[in-house]
Amino acid sequence: MTATPLLWLPDSALLDARTAEPVARCVQEWAGEWFAAARPCMPPRWERLEQGPTMLGFTSPYEGRGFRLALHEEGRLALGSQLLGRGLAEHDLRTPQDRAVIESLVERSLAALGSLLDIALPQGNSAEGFTLPVTSADGDLLLRIEAGASVLALLARGWAGSGRKRAPLGPRSPALEPQPLRIGARLGCSRLALAEVQTLEVGDVLALDTPLAAPLDALIDNMPAASGALALVPGESGLLFQLTRPATQW
Repeated sequence: MTATPLLWLPDSALLDARTAEPVARCVQEWAGEWFAAARPCMPPRWERLEQGPTMLGFTSPYEGRGFRLALHEEGRLALGSQLLGRGLAEHDLRTPQDRAVIESLVERSLAALGSLLDIALPQGNSAEGFTLPVTSADGDLLLRIEAGASVLALLARGWAGSGRKRAPLGPRSPALEPQPLRIGARLGCSRLALAEVQTLEVGDVLALDTPLAAPLDALIDNMPAASGALALVPGESGLLFQLTRPATQW
């Protein structure tokens, strides 16, 4: 199974006002073409969509690529009122034909809004997580535009631009040059059973697993740094390390 990496950004970027601007432009363009009443209102930022009772009663008449339009039954009448420029109530829908006309008008208008958003929004893999409520000038909820974090992250990356280019790091930083290091070597080890260890006495000799003439592994601050980089040689004051490979190759 191959995992698909997902673009992630913090909520401060997802909920930035600039992330909601493409949606707001689409809604205003849509309202200019379809609304007979005043333009709708929207909050300046996306909001977290909390699961719970507030989700009840909503349907999704339009599913886009990583977003959806959610409509409440009461919102159908409110949206129909905005489209026709007059207040609608249940008693206005006296016949099935009346209701069918309003339903058709609402569905067509939402399809138009969905088409605009399909063009303006990047493709996402989920419509869960965030919402932009669209209300009338009187505060009636008309619909909710819901989208997932992947869509918002792509929108945020669009206004954030590309990352700053930094100068490449050199082979070492000048700030690190004066730092002291302890260079050592792994001489070897001997493997014994616990019973054998308990019988060891003064004068016993343990054979190491490193041949006498073999180069030794270099350690820096007791951490392995290079394999076969040092040799052990005698000196006037004791044992010395002799490099068998330059330190630039460690």
